[in-house]
Amino acid sequence: MEIHLPQVLYHERVSSGFSTIALTLQHIYLIDSIWYEAAQGHKPGFPSSEQEDRNASDEEIDMQDIKDRFSRLHERFSLLLSMPQTKWETEVRFKNDRGGETSLTLEEAIITMVNHGTYHRGAIASMLRQLGYAGHSVSFAAYIKTRKYRV
Repeated sequence: MEIHLPQVLYHERVSSGFSTIALTLQHIYLIDSIWYEAAQGHKPGFPSSEQEDRNASDEEIDMQDIKDRFSRLHERFSLLLSMPQTKWETEVRFKNDRGGETSLTLEEAIITMVNHGTYHRGAIASMLRQLGYAGHSVSFAAYIKTRKYRV
């Protein structure tokens, strides 16, 4: 389901973990991209919240650009997820946000990434309510019911 909101709303400040919807979407995209790099066999590092705060500039975030980047990342993940099931147990190594090295199976990494996105989409729903707009369900079951086609 695509939601159309006034462009200014993405940059409206609210009381939340990230101060705007735009910064929250930028964060989700950054972390999803890092998980994709890890799944590709690279060993990326996750930024600490302090590093991310220093790099965040709400005014520079173009929402159409974020949407386009998510679309391209979705296409790359779709190809990745079509791999044989035997690859799901492949170890994925990465530097965590505290500077240590961690590993998960690819399956665990994907579940972690999806869980992270769900958490922040819930925060966006809360931000929308703070701004006077109805939030939408972030439930996977609700998403499945609204899809126009099944893969």
